[in-house]
Amino acid sequence: MAFGEVTRYIPIKLDSSSEATKWDEDVKRANCEYNKRMHNLICDNCHSHVAFALNDFKLGGTQRWNMVVLAVWMFFAGRFVSIGGFVKQFLPFGILVGLLMLL
Repeated sequence: MAFGEVTRYIPIKLDSSSEATKWDEDVKRANCEYNKRMHNLICDNCHSHVAFALNDFKLGGTQRWNMVVLAVWMFFAGRFVSIGGFVKQFLPFGILVGLLMLL
């Protein structure tokens, strides 16, 4: 993980072993594709990588996943792994806002 351990996730329910197998194959396909690409923080990043796998899997019956849709979904539906995950994610932002308010 480029930025540390996972702090937030979205559980995906797979109804059968065949769905689980397809999910694994789609993740492997996305990994193979993104193994060839250069990571870019703005345009082609980890969110794009996950969206690629979600599009292959057709999660929710759609292939319209992209990094913006995924980021919004994660913000509103993501679960924190723990209270520590919440703190790791929002403490730096809170400190920055606090410093800006002091100025």
